[in-house]
Amino acid sequence: MPYNKFFMRSKAHFTNLYWGASISALDYLAQKKGYSLLGSNSAGNNVFFVRNDLRGSLPVQSPAQAYVRSQFRESRDLHGKLTYLSHQEGIQLLSDMPVYNFDKQEVVKMADIKDLL
Repeated sequence: MPYNKFFMRSKAHFTNLYWGASISALDYLAQKKGYSLLGSNSAGNNVFFVRNDLRGSLPVQSPAQAYVRSQFRESRDLHGKLTYLSHQEGIQLLSDMPVYNFDKQEVVKMADIKDLL
């Protein structure tokens, strides 16, 4: 998502699902800083990088290889009540939200990103 210094997750979108960065975005920035993507945790909420000069023989993964679908549900309705939306239902509700497309180097709507896993 585009940077907003006043960002508050609970105010950005009622679902509480609009936050963070994609693995591809994190990998893009990490590579610029000399880091390699090693993988994700099994819950699907953390990715791990190592500085290239310390990597040794550890295998590097692409964002697609490292992706693990989130294993928890925390979506909310307009009144703040948990709704436990599926991954696809959450994406649909966020389809009009702005995200930064690193391939195009521009802000687009989430619905314009074709490869949402």
